[in-house]
Order: sequence, then structure tokens, then C-alpha cells
Amino acid sequence: MRSTALTGSISTGWRRIGAGLSVRLLLSHGSLKCEWRPRLPTPAELKRLVTRYGAVRDGFTREVVLQATGLKRPIASGKYKR
Repeated sequence: MRSTALTGSISTGWRRIGAGLSVRLLLSHGSLKCEWRPRLPTPAELKRLVTRYGAVRDGFTREVVLQATGLKRPIASGKYKR
């Protein structure tokens, strides 16, 4: 996960999720983008890839929350430390 200060941008970088497709999530200046390469998935492909896409999205969301709140990475118990 590549990131800078929350006032800048946060990006997942390109993540392969199957069916020859890659996705990138980007938060920049208050705008959230989801980009696909080399094309958007068809509805049938998206249905098959929704779990992998969700994992990328969830990781991205965690990174945004951690940066916005100043929390550190979760410890083994699953709780967050300041």
C-alpha cells in the first residue's frame, strides 16, 4: 500500500484480482477513484471477483482509517494501539 499524508493521496497500487483484471483504489484530495485495467469487469466477472475486490477495498479502507486517526497497526489481539 503506497501512501502519503492523508491530505495528499493514498493508493493501493495495481492489484491483480483474476480474469486478467487489475484494480487500483485511490483517495486524492477528498475524491475516491476505482480504476480497472485493462477494462471494466463484466457483471459475470465482477460476481466471481467480488471477494477479491472486497479484500483490496477492505485493506484500503483500513489504511485510510489508520492514517486519519493516527492509530498504529493492530496488535495480535486485534485491538489498535495509539
